[in-house]
Amino acid sequence: MAGFDLVSFIGTRRAKIVSLISAPILGFLSLFLPVLLLTGVEYEKEYLVSSLVRYTYEGLIPVPTVILLLAAGALLGFLSLRLWWLLGPLTMLVFPVVELIDMMIWPTSHNLWPFEFIIYGLFCIPGFVGAFIGSRIARRMKKSS
Repeated sequence: MAGFDLVSFIGTRRAKIVSLISAPILGFLSLFLPVLLLTGVEYEKEYLVSSLVRYTYEGLIPVPTVILLLAAGALLGFLSLRLWWLLGPLTMLVFPVVELIDMMIWPTSHNLWPFEFIIYGLFCIPGFVGAFIGSRIARRMKKSS
């Protein structure tokens, strides 16, 4: 069975758009699903997005999160061979964006923001490694067929 190439299936421009949109979504779900399934979610209804991201980050469960980020990166790298180097780090895009918005709205709420961004950077690594592995698997499957 040959590897599935998203570019040949839906075209170059659409494949890039689908990949670039799905990477942050898969990254957020990689962090959110372990928290949701293992602990449940409580959030403030008036700040839905911000409180969900904060609750996900504060209730982080590292092992399943890293495994899901690796799997998400591998899937993205497998489906989009050319953008693997960008898609891995994009898995964590939601978190710094929401933190920046929070800092603009409530400037004194994130006193330790440099450490938060370092942690987000560290959580980019599993997505990056997974995307690299997925792209290599897809290239080998493409060569063998």
